[in-house]
Amino acid sequence: MNICIITVHLDDFGGLRATYSSLRQALRKFNISWLVIDGGSKVHSDDADTLFRNIRADTTYFISEPDRGIYDGMNKGTRHAVGDYVLYLNAGDELNPAFSPADLETELGDDRPEMIWGRCFERFPDGTLVKLKNRSPALAWYGMPVNHQNVLFRRDTLGTKPYREEYVYCADYDLVSRLMTSGSAVFRTTIPIAIFKRGGASTTHFMQAMAEEEALRSLHFGVNSTMSRGLTYVKWVNKKLGSFRIVRRLLRKWV
Repeated sequence: MNICIITVHLDDFGGLRATYSSLRQALRKFNISWLVIDGGSKVHSDDADTLFRNIRADTTYFISEPDRGIYDGMNKGTRHAVGDYVLYLNAGDELNPAFSPADLETELGDDRPEMIWGRCFERFPDGTLVKLKNRSPALAWYGMPVNHQNVLFRRDTLGTKPYREEYVYCADYDLVSRLMTSGSAVFRTTIPIAIFKRGGASTTHFMQAMAEEEALRSLHFGVNSTMSRGLTYVKWVNKKLGSFRIVRRLLRKWV
C-alpha cells in the first residue's frame, strides 16, 4: 500500500516541526510520500530556514507560494499526489507512532475501499492524549463523523479538486458526505492513524462553522433547517463540556 501524506502550512513553524518529527521514521520505514504545500510563509529566523531546508530534502514535492486558503492548498497538493491512498495531515498534526501500513494492508486483504477511517487521538494543549471513537457512518447526518486527519482517501476517488473552496470551515465534511452519499465504501479500523491538535479554525470560529454544517446537513442528508439549528445548540453545549478530557472522550460521538 502506497500512501501519500499532504501537509498544508502557513507560518506555524512549531506545528510544522512537530509534524515533521512525527514523520521522519515512517518516511524511511514505509512506502510513504510526503508533499508540503506552504502558503508563502515568511521565514524570519535561521531555525525556520533550516527547517524548510531539511523538509525539502525529505519531501517528494515542496512548494511555497501564496494561496487562497487551506482548502486551496489541499487541492493543490491533491493534484500532485501519488500512490494508492491520500492522508491530509496539516501543520501541528502528527502521524501516530503506532500506525502501520503493513498491518492495515493485512487487515484489508484484497479490499480497497474509497475511505479508511482510523482510530483517533486528540492532543490537548498540556500534551495529554485522548483516545476518541469515530461515529458510525450512519450518523453522518449529524456532522463530520470522523476526524479528517484520520481518513485515508483512495486517491482515484478524489479527482483534482476534491475540496469546495466556497466552504471556509467544513469542506472536509462536504467531501466525506459527497463520497458517502455517492456510495463510497467506508472501512473502519482500530489501527491509529494520526494525532490531531485540539483547536483549529472550526473550533475558534464555531458558530460560523456550524452555519456551514447546517447547510451541508440539508444539502447531503435532507435535514430540515429547524432540526439542524437544534443540533447546533446541542453541539455547542457538548463543545463546552468537551473541554474536560474525560467528558470529551465520552461525548465524542455527539461533539
